[in-house]
Amino acid sequence: MADPTKEVVLDLSGLTFIDSGGLKAIMRLAVEACPLGVVIQAPRDNVLRVLDIVEIEQFAGIRVERQTPSTSQV
Repeated sequence: MADPTKEVVLDLSGLTFIDSGGLKAIMRLAVEACPLGVVIQAPRDNVLRVLDIVEIEQFAGIRVERQTPSTSQV
């Protein structure tokens, strides 16, 4: 069971594919088990595209932390 005093963080950096079943699982987790919400961290570009298409951040309690491009210094 999730700690009701904290957000649940899902590191999706290793996920290469997400379908409707995965999306439903995330939404259900946010609604039923995580009163403070779910944070989706570091999704790959193709997974992020799906999350954006379904506008997952419009669902209460879900936030996506996008990867920021690393800056290289010369």
